[in-house]
Amino acid sequence: MGSIADVTYGEVGDEESITVGNVSIGFTEGKILVPSAQGVLEASKAEFKVEGDSIRFTRDGTTPTSTIGVLGEVGDIVTVEGKGNVKRFRAIRVTNDATINVDYSR
Repeated sequence: MGSIADVTYGEVGDEESITVGNVSIGFTEGKILVPSAQGVLEASKAEFKVEGDSIRFTRDGTTPTSTIGVLGEVGDIVTVEGKGNVKRFRAIRVTNDATINVDYSR
């Protein structure tokens, strides 16, 4: 898999696995903002499955805590749509480290 610059709209262009720990984390900038001949291309959608333990997440740029934010439980499949929401996404674990395996598309 290359990057989101290598695919047409709606297709998965990149992926990554993120460990969600006790410090809030967002999607990797190099995965969601990709320089290309047409300028910087942005992921407009991120989809992931919550694995290992529950997480809390936000899409407005605020920092989630173990009690504040949308709850994502083990097995949940979460879709974050919109370039701004993808850029502002933040997640934190609820109790133990969790993993989210993310697919990005344009």
